[in-house]
Amino acid sequence: MRGSGVEWIGEIPISWDTTKLKYFCKINSGSFISNNDYDDEGEYPVIGGNGINGYCNKANIENCIVIGRVGALCGNIHLIDKESWVTDNALTVMVSEDSINNKYLYYILKAYDLNRVANRSAQPLITGTQVGNIEIPIIDQYTQQQIINFLDKKCSEIDSVIKAKETTNKKLKEYRQSIIFEAVTKGLDKNVPMKDSGIEWIGKIPNSWEVKKSRYIFEYNSGLTITRGELLDEGVPCINYGEIHSKYGFDLDLTRDSLKYADIKFLNYKQNSIVRNGDFIFCDTSEDIEGSGNCVYVSNSNNQDIFAGSHTIVARPIGNINSRYLAYLFSTNAWRAQIRNSVYGVKVFSITQSILKSTKIIIPPTTEQQMISDYLDKRCSNIDSVILANEKTIVKLKEYRQSVIYEAVTGKTEIVNHIKS
Repeated sequence: MRGSGVEWIGEIPISWDTTKLKYFCKINSGSFISNNDYDDEGEYPVIGGNGINGYCNKANIENCIVIGRVGALCGNIHLIDKESWVTDNALTVMVSEDSINNKYLYYILKAYDLNRVANRSAQPLITGTQVGNIEIPIIDQYTQQQIINFLDKKCSEIDSVIKAKETTNKKLKEYRQSIIFEAVTKGLDKNVPMKDSGIEWIGKIPNSWEVKKSRYIFEYNSGLTITRGELLDEGVPCINYGEIHSKYGFDLDLTRDSLKYADIKFLNYKQNSIVRNGDFIFCDTSEDIEGSGNCVYVSNSNNQDIFAGSHTIVARPIGNINSRYLAYLFSTNAWRAQIRNSVYGVKVFSITQSILKSTKIIIPPTTEQQMISDYLDKRCSNIDSVILANEKTIVKLKEYRQSVIYEAVTGKTEIVNHIKS
C-alpha cells in the first residue's frame, strides 16, 4: 500500500493510481420536462434526484449515472441502464466505457458521499464542475469487475437484511395503527351496546360516546410569524413546523425535548400563540399529502410558556377533555383522511383553520378517555421499542454497507489486495 495523496481515498495498493473524474466522463445537467409530457403509459422513465418519478414518450439519455443536484435530494445517486429522460434537477454522468465501468464508478460515488461537496446556501446544490473535480481511484477493467462482483454480492446480502427489518417495521406500524383505531373508535369493552355514528369512516361507536365537530372542541389561533433564522439560544421556547414534521410527532415534553427560543418581546402582543399543557400545534403546510394533519400536543411544558412557531395552528381544548386520547385519535390515518381530502396545493399542501374546524372528533366519557390513553401507552410502548431497535439496526447496517463499499473501491479489503493488477 502507498499514500494516494487524496484525503478521502487514503492509502491504495501500489499499482493503483488516481485521477479526476472529468477526464473519463462527460457531465451535464438533465433537461426540463413539462407536466404535459408525463404519460403513465409512456415507454421511458422520467428520472430526477429521487429516482423514477413518472413516465413519458421521449428519452434524452441511456447508460449513465444520475446525481440529484439540488435541494433535499442533492447527492442522491442512481445507476441508469436503459433509455430514460433525466430532468433538470439532476446531473448525468456518462463514462468512457473503454476505461471505467459504469457500475464501478457508481460504487465510487457511493463511497465518496457527494454531500461533502454540496454548496450550502438556501438549499444544497451540486454542480457538474464539482463532480468532475472529484479524485477517484483508477484501476484496470479486470480489477474493476472483481470489485463489482464482490460488492454486488455483499451489498445484496446487507440489503436483504435491511429490507427484512424495514418490512417488519412497516407491519408493526400498521398493527400499531389498527390497535389505536380500534381503541379510539370502539373502546376497550367489546360487549357494550353500539350505535351508528352516522359517519362512514367511524362506523359504529359505543352508545355513551358522542361525535362533534372540532370547532366545538377547540379554540383556534395562529402561531408566530417567525423564520427559523430568527430563533435564538435564549428567550421563550418555540416549536416550529419543521420539528413537528420530523422530530416531535406525538407529544412535546420539555423535560425530555429541547427547543430553540423566540424573542421575549412576543410575550407583549402574541399571547394567543402561546401553548401550554394539553394544547395542540398543527402544521399549516406540508410538502406531501401524508404529512397533512401532522401535529403535536404539549404533554409537559415544564411550567414554561411555549410559542407555536411559523406555519402552525394552535388548537386549545375547550372544557375537560383528555388531550392524550385526542393525540392518539389524531394519529390515525382514518381521522387524518378528513384533512387529506380537503387540503389544497400542488408542491405544498395547505391546511387551514377552516379545514381543521370541520373535522369530526369522537368523544368518549372522560373516564374512558383516560382508560384508552393508558391502554394505548402500554401497547404502543411495547411496539415502539421493537421498531426503534430495528431502526437502530438498519442505521448500523447502512453504515456497514457504506464502509464495505469504501474499503473495496479504495483497495483496502482483502479480496482486492489479492487481485493481481
